[in-house]
Amino acid sequence: MERNKKELTIEEAKANFRSAMMEMDPVSVIRKRPIHVLGAAVLAGLTVGIAGKKISRALLPGSGLVLGLIKKLI
Repeated sequence: MERNKKELTIEEAKANFRSAMMEMDPVSVIRKRPIHVLGAAVLAGLTVGIAGKKISRALLPGSGLVLGLIKKLI
């Protein structure tokens, strides 16, 4: 009896998980809220465009050092 209850609970959890994952499916999210998705994409693009150079310089400082040396030599 208890094992049967446990299996039922596991099956319910699996079903809930599946329904939650289907709810967050990208296609269904885009269909439900196209304006929100478009706004998020534009905001992400602007953020990367503005902060992109700063991020690349922070991660790869070597190019900045080389450019600094070249400017001093010229």
